Amino acid sequence: INIQKVKDNSKKLISYNAYYNNKYIGGADFDLVTKTIFDIWINDNYRRKGLATFLYNKIEKDQKIKLVPSKTLFPDGKQFWKNRLGLQNDQSI
Repeated sequence: INIQKVKDNSKKLISYNAYYNNKYIGGADFDLVTKTIFDIWINDNYRRKGLATFLYNKIEKDQKIKLVPSKTLFPDGKQFWKNRLGLQNDQSI
């Protein structure tokens, strides 16, 4: 997996784009102001295979920060963060 970083100064974002065999398979937009993930998308064929975790780890290492869950998460995002934080299903984020 190849990660390409694209900085958009006008929007104050860095896009971390994931490619496999030169095919775009997912990406995450990091907000330089709030130091949070603004948006993340993973191709259906690559979900539940560690790609989001790989992207989050890459961003944390690159930005030298520890990411935290957003206050507004879709169900998939909630499950991702429960797994990432080692929480049980009955525990909330």
